[in-house]
Amino acid sequence: MTNGEYDALESSLDAETAVIGALLSEPDVYIKTAGYISAEDFAGAFNKIIFEEISDIYVKTGKLDPIILLERIVAKYPYANKSEAKEYLMRASDCVPAQGNTERHCEILRRRSVARKAREIAYEAYEAGFYRDDETFAAIQETAEKLSVLAQKKDRRQARSLETVLRDVYTDIFGDKEDLSLKTGITTLDILLDGIEPGDLITIGAQTGIGKTAFVLQLIANMAKRGKKIMLYSQEMSDKQNAARLLARQSGIDLYKLKKSGRLNEPEIKKVDAAFNELFKLPIEINDCGGITVEDIRLDCVKNKDLSCIVVDHVGLMRLPESVRASSRNDEISKIMIDLRAYALRIKKPIIILSQFNRAAIQKNEPDLSCFRDSGEIEQSSSGIVLLWRMPDYDASGDIGVKVPKNRQGNTGKFCMKFDAPRMNFTEIDEDKAASNWKKSNQKEIKEIFG
Repeated sequence: MTNGEYDALESSLDAETAVIGALLSEPDVYIKTAGYISAEDFAGAFNKIIFEEISDIYVKTGKLDPIILLERIVAKYPYANKSEAKEYLMRASDCVPAQGNTERHCEILRRRSVARKAREIAYEAYEAGFYRDDETFAAIQETAEKLSVLAQKKDRRQARSLETVLRDVYTDIFGDKEDLSLKTGITTLDILLDGIEPGDLITIGAQTGIGKTAFVLQLIANMAKRGKKIMLYSQEMSDKQNAARLLARQSGIDLYKLKKSGRLNEPEIKKVDAAFNELFKLPIEINDCGGITVEDIRLDCVKNKDLSCIVVDHVGLMRLPESVRASSRNDEISKIMIDLRAYALRIKKPIIILSQFNRAAIQKNEPDLSCFRDSGEIEQSSSGIVLLWRMPDYDASGDIGVKVPKNRQGNTGKFCMKFDAPRMNFTEIDEDKAASNWKKSNQKEIKEIFG
């Protein structure tokens, strides 16, 4: 250990003794300290046991009996006899910090704990890289995940009075507050969703080949044109393929013509040049690395703090870290969805994910919430869900049904859009045409049921 490390350890142990002294003198202080620290934050093994026992006794009884505490400490810590333990507790009681300084000592203790754990993680990574060359990349990934979890540790949020919460609501309604919700640029969808709010987890579901990637690319482009920075995780298509689809929509030129040189005439070249100039300005980043994890997303967000929205295409191709792999794909997707939901709430930024339907959905003319592949947790964790499907006359019209069957922030409903597949573009159609489509859809469903 260096002199600095000895000083840090001494400072940490002094803070630990001060916190324990405060708990012994005034047990009700535990309610405050529990919001800052846990037993894991104590560097001294003896202090850790004392805090664990104080916690257990206080939580169970609401008070602290020093005699019971002493007996339990001696029984649990093999290196201390009763007289030594008693002497230490008495000495700690004399080190009670000044009123109001207990939280300060808890903060010192916690900071030292984070620094200590970071050094341990770094040393483990050093050993892995130095002694096990074949495991270097796995060690790097594991180290990044551990550091990410460590960086997320924060104060447990305390309950707030209804009056305090209502003041925030009042400001939202009447105050001159910036609207942080994102608009998709599709009028009816924005009316139904009432904007995508910070912390939302929105799932867009469809059968393979319906055009859900083109749909979400259109939403991304619309958001980016409003100055919102978007990160797209594309696990089915390369970054160039996604960029080409954005170019087809922006230019109005058939995607087929953009795949190889020599297919464009002079007017089309001008349109493509203009589209390039527009797309160059959009703050969109594309990551086409397959098998991403929630930890990968967290690490990218640390580097890109100005992101407005995260988009994943699609959740069925995400993975858990090897160290926590689930026994089944269903359990794996469930864990990923729960983690994504929690992360969206923590960073207060929306996450949009794409999901495919199961095989049973093929038999349905209009999909519902039971159509998601792999896990029911997709429906449970999502704050909003958008479903896409082909209308009965799709081959002739290109009409796509769009439905919002779940929405915690707004309304539910459905509408029709026309999908120009060669140009990767969705446009809304008028209400009369939509009503005709729903009628045809219902007639087809009745015919399938009753023959």
